[in-house]
Amino acid sequence: MTGRRWENALLAATLAVAGLIPFNYLPNSGLTLGAARVPLTFLVFAPLGTAAFIRFAFWLKENGRFPTFFTLVAVFVASLAVSCLFAPEKNAAVSTVAGFLLRSVAMAALAFVIASDDEKRALFMAWIPWVGAAVALGALAELAAGRYLIFERGLPPGVHHRELWRPDLGIALGAIGQPLPLSAFLNAVFPLALWRWCQRRDGWTLAAPIIIGAAIFMTFRRTGYVVLAFSTIVVLMSTDRKAAVRIVLGVAIVLIGLAAHPRSRKNLTERLNPSMTVKELSAGHRVEVYRTAGRFLREHPFIGIGTRQYEKQIAGYATYDNALGTPDNQYLRLLAENGLLGFSAFVGLCGFLLVSLWQNRAGEGLPFFLSAAGFVATMVFLDGLYWPAPSMMFMAIAGAGMGRIERSRRETMTHASSLRG
Repeated sequence: MTGRRWENALLAATLAVAGLIPFNYLPNSGLTLGAARVPLTFLVFAPLGTAAFIRFAFWLKENGRFPTFFTLVAVFVASLAVSCLFAPEKNAAVSTVAGFLLRSVAMAALAFVIASDDEKRALFMAWIPWVGAAVALGALAELAAGRYLIFERGLPPGVHHRELWRPDLGIALGAIGQPLPLSAFLNAVFPLALWRWCQRRDGWTLAAPIIIGAAIFMTFRRTGYVVLAFSTIVVLMSTDRKAAVRIVLGVAIVLIGLAAHPRSRKNLTERLNPSMTVKELSAGHRVEVYRTAGRFLREHPFIGIGTRQYEKQIAGYATYDNALGTPDNQYLRLLAENGLLGFSAFVGLCGFLLVSLWQNRAGEGLPFFLSAAGFVATMVFLDGLYWPAPSMMFMAIAGAGMGRIERSRRETMTHASSLRG
């Protein structure tokens, strides 16, 4: 089993494709088959996801057990599927569930198989930082060019990228097309990239976390900054405190250089201004969305209004002006769309994941915990499961973390059996 490397190649290619192609802005792209229009995302990810699930099925056959983590994932997906039955707009609901299953869950399954083998997991730890660095480098290259060269290619006819984000703002978007989802994707990779450098201590491996960190900095998202700072401090303080001081000083120099540009300085001043932060957090959408989610929940407490129906029904529930079509919060979205059933299933899944990773944080387990914890926290400000690239990266790293635990469990059982023998 250790001789096969195609699993790593498939996972790396799929995550890179998700991060470098603007799938969120290709809603009308696809292939016409008879009377049906097959979306591009399905054409790309359905075969990749199917291959991942087939490999996972062989792993299940070889090992004879279904991991608890994937039992909880299955319960969560089932809760989304149940809500689909009651969704007025079935196409959006079904495509969302199918997309999450074939993209994110499939990547978690494949990463689990990879990480349950020591040799394959070592290869995973070697390449995963460079997927993040490639996506980060693409976003930084756009800023240097002064144009959003990637995601604007995917915009539908008649929509100009300046209507979404103006290049003169100097905010990193990448192919994902939004700064907070980009920072969530990169923050999921960053702890593993930094941990990799802490183990090897060479300039080549240091390049990846520096590139990733620079791109996160250029998103100018406060949530991204908090997660980045927390991951950096914990990883460095848990490895070598003397090296931590040198790295922090080096990173500070890089960030000061980035902030020296007038455009960046202006963005930082606005984003880190305490009064503006309080004003934004207390603005209508940020506060009222909780009340709106409560109204959804009171009327549809158990299974919600239906998966991916929030934007279609918000007008009938919001009591404030200019209500957005998203709650900007994965947990509120689940409460509104999937009721207590979907919300409880997801919170239970996240709780099991974080507790398991924390209990097995020794050694290289720490960056997996930091990655998962950072993304779970970010979803308070982002409905991140429905952004393909961040969701896929989060689930892949979560699956790898659980696969590592599975490997440890098997070693413990083997050792116990040998002692009894």
